[in-house]
Amino acid sequence: AATAAPASVASAAAPASVAATAAPAVAATAVPASVHATAAPDAAANAAPAESKGVRCRNCPGCKKTTNCGKCIACKQMLEFGGSGKLLVVCVTRVCHENHLQLANAEFREGHYEKALPLYTLALTERPSVRALIYSNRSECSLKAERAAEALADANEALQLDRKTPMYYVRKVKALRALKKQSEALVAVREGRRFCASSSKMYHRLVELEAELVELVSQSGIQATSIATTAASNCAKSSLP
Repeated sequence: AATAAPASVASAAAPASVAATAAPAVAATAVPASVHATAAPDAAANAAPAESKGVRCRNCPGCKKTTNCGKCIACKQMLEFGGSGKLLVVCVTRVCHENHLQLANAEFREGHYEKALPLYTLALTERPSVRALIYSNRSECSLKAERAAEALADANEALQLDRKTPMYYVRKVKALRALKKQSEALVAVREGRRFCASSSKMYHRLVELEAELVELVSQSGIQATSIATTAASNCAKSSLP
């Protein structure tokens, strides 16, 4: 299946993170709210997270274009091109060039991870109100670009800003697993279950990851009691926002 963009919040003109991995009112041209892509079990976690709404500049090539390309990942999700219409994201050719978060999400959806990374960095300075989300998106993008250490650093940055969003723990766990740090990943999962509401879809993904990691850790011979002690210590040091 095409790489989904992260969880979406609202999209500009026509995702939300990048969740395609689509990204979750605005003055001027408003952006329709985007929704999570429904795909494989880990699709939402693979997607680039939500996209914050923004005003379009109306002057760039993306703003001036009036037709969809019909070929990009976003277009293939649209009803007019035979898609489900569930992933409300703008065509890659119609993204406002001044909206670096949406540009990053669009490049992420198309699998252009190296192009997306600097755009997420620019977005960090432009959208201070959604920095946790952008760090989370950049973490997933770095992981796709096989930069696991950078992915872990960004997941930790997201969690420093918001400890109650399950998605950010999922990002951290995936980065730790890519670094072959299974026991640390299990600690992160349990921290996520401690701090996050149990009603969200991503919380249930944490539960699934915990079961997978317990099996992996038991096979490697690491003592569960040691992991539990580490998790308790980390929780005691953490201050909730």
